[in-house]
Amino acid sequence: MFSPHADDAVLSCFGALRPGGEAVTVFAGVPGDPAFLAPWDELLGARTSREMAQERLREDAAAYRGTGVELDAWGHLDGQYRTGPPDTGALRREMRERIGRAGEVWLPSAIGSHPDHLAVRDTGLAACRELAAAGRPPRVRLYADYPYQLFAMSNRHRAHGTWSTYTWHNADPLALTEWFGTHFPDASEEEARPLPYALDGDTTAAKERAIRCHRTQVPELDRASYGKLLDPANLGREYAWDLPAHLWEPVDAGPPPPPPSPTRTVPAWRKRHMSSTVPTAAGLGTPSTPILPAAVRADVSVPVETGTGTVTARMLSFTGLVDGREHIALVFGERQRDIPLVRVHSECLTGDVFGSGRCDCGPQLREALDLLAHHGGILLYLRQEGRGIGLYNKLDAYLLQDGGLDTFEANRKLNFADDLRDYRPAAQMLAALSVDAIQLLTNNPDKARQLTDSGVEVRSTRSTGAFVRSTNRGYLLAKREVAGHRIELPDPERT
Repeated sequence: MFSPHADDAVLSCFGALRPGGEAVTVFAGVPGDPAFLAPWDELLGARTSREMAQERLREDAAAYRGTGVELDAWGHLDGQYRTGPPDTGALRREMRERIGRAGEVWLPSAIGSHPDHLAVRDTGLAACRELAAAGRPPRVRLYADYPYQLFAMSNRHRAHGTWSTYTWHNADPLALTEWFGTHFPDASEEEARPLPYALDGDTTAAKERAIRCHRTQVPELDRASYGKLLDPANLGREYAWDLPAHLWEPVDAGPPPPPPSPTRTVPAWRKRHMSSTVPTAAGLGTPSTPILPAAVRADVSVPVETGTGTVTARMLSFTGLVDGREHIALVFGERQRDIPLVRVHSECLTGDVFGSGRCDCGPQLREALDLLAHHGGILLYLRQEGRGIGLYNKLDAYLLQDGGLDTFEANRKLNFADDLRDYRPAAQMLAALSVDAIQLLTNNPDKARQLTDSGVEVRSTRSTGAFVRSTNRGYLLAKREVAGHRIELPDPERT
């Protein structure tokens, strides 16, 4: 089994790993320049690419530990570390020797046309043709590259006008059939149909543990797939094709996506946030498709309880939101001002509904409702629980916080970024409401930056109150010190 990078095979075909098998990470070379820093590594927060490459080797070894698979890391340089294409002649000879010894090979299908994936697939097929000419044809399988296959599924929904219904679940093999038929035009309909592999619960859990070993990569991959990377339903479905010999010829995949500019500068805050464009099969993290406009789906009147009584608000749902989630807007009062007061509030079941004292979310929401009911304005309620990691993971993080970690350290311990929240849907919702400039009610400077990057003019910000308790003081302090939230914390003896 050939994996272009350290995590590809574990992500894409973990169920095919068998004791006694062999796995090769092809582009596992370490750059020689100790000061070089490639753009992707910089995005992940690395100090140097040399350190990142060495860390990925350790992660790769940890991921395969316990599988019974022999792991080999080859010294070819990753595309972001090269100045040109790989040495496919040397690579072909190495692959031919390894494939000829095994008799069966799994190669990436190169969904997404990543240059390194294309190089491994096409060089591997060239090696297979040479073996066949020598009378030793191997059995060839292509595995569907995860999470790129999610982007292929997303693109199919976009093309068919059903993108707003797509929830980033790995359950649309027809999209893979269409992709295969396009890239292997000589394939029959049966040959183009992927073989589904359903992993049992224990294997899915083992796969998740192995993926989490790639801790430097997981947070951004998860963000690019809208928090669905480690969804057990997604991990439990894998796809592959048996590739007959008449399809081993080189495939015209079209021009690969351009590599990131080596001179690109990534601001510190963007290390936690990916591009403001929708990821597509054109390349993970490659700006390619602008965010499409959203539209109002339903607009209904609802009575809302506030601290000063019951008021009537408009509750709106939307279609076409970039992450496919069910976010809502509450609009209070008539539009009497050009620059409305807006609160963008991320869902917190524990605080908003049950009044948990571990955070300040519930009091912030109630304060916003009171202000908006009195002054008019808009509440955008985003369904991204636990700063984007989900409810169950948030409870796991609580356990770690009980052991002494702060809220951000707990996320990192679980292999999540500090903050996975995405405010592009909020910008879409405002645009659907014909709002292009706002007064923002927030303590979070990153929220204002993301909205600005998404085209919203943030004319001013207004801080929320400081809702300090003995049970949430450490949480608020971490938000202030780590994430730069503007929170005035009184003397602890007075709280």
